[in-house]
Amino acid sequence: MLVAWAPLYYGIGRGLMRHGFEHPVVVTGGEGGLVAAAAFAVVMLLGGVLGSFIAGRADGRGAVLVASAALLAWTFAGGTMDDWLLSQQPAGGPGSAAPYRALIGELVYLTVVLGGLVALVTWLRRRDASPVPGGFADLWAEPQNASSVRNGALALLVTIVVAAFLLSVLNGPAIAITRRGQVIFATAVSFWAATLAAHYLTHVRRPLWYWAAVPVVGLIGLLYAQARPVLGAPYENINTIPPLGLARPLPVELLSVGFLAIHWAFRTIRLARDTISRESSA
Repeated sequence: MLVAWAPLYYGIGRGLMRHGFEHPVVVTGGEGGLVAAAAFAVVMLLGGVLGSFIAGRADGRGAVLVASAALLAWTFAGGTMDDWLLSQQPAGGPGSAAPYRALIGELVYLTVVLGGLVALVTWLRRRDASPVPGGFADLWAEPQNASSVRNGALALLVTIVVAAFLLSVLNGPAIAITRRGQVIFATAVSFWAATLAAHYLTHVRRPLWYWAAVPVVGLIGLLYAQARPVLGAPYENINTIPPLGLARPLPVELLSVGFLAIHWAFRTIRLARDTISRESSA
């Protein structure tokens, strides 16, 4: 994780972007511009690949874990969604769609970079003549029939619905200020529980279906906030609080915690299966 986190924090965060607890970690919409965005892509690709190899998990899942952990650690150096809204709307008044529109671009960009990281590690594993058993080098290579695609789509849908509902509830009322601890807790529990529910209903084990739910949930929240950025009366002149709990996580918070929570859910499933297997054989 340090291989990816150190360049993010010391290189991009302190060298190309404003840093401090009042400045949220937003790459594409911040002051760094294209230089910061390009540097971020390079750091994520190289750091994710090197980190996964150093950790002995040179597959797509290992790369996502390394990148997510590094991104989550980086978020603690900056502000929350409320700080982002304040930086974009320093004057009081009804909220506007512009801050959320910028975050939609940020979410898409971060998703593309992380997807590129998984593709890169997958390609590198395919070059290995002896892939790791049970790894994710064949993430996209496995043939998919109509039944597996339907089950995967159902797992994706269940994960989206459950995670979106829980995230909206656990992030608290719309008029409350955004607290990072609550956002991280809500995101982690939401995607952990959603993955368990989707796996229980579909028994789909391919991680790509569950991973895809994370940016989709974030996109739903940001699109809603962009369409209706104003809080209800009598709070319509407060523009530093998002209009719904689903929009409280910054894209970097949502993706990093969401991916880690999905990994945690799969570990829970595996531990439960092992426990049942031991008890049945005893």
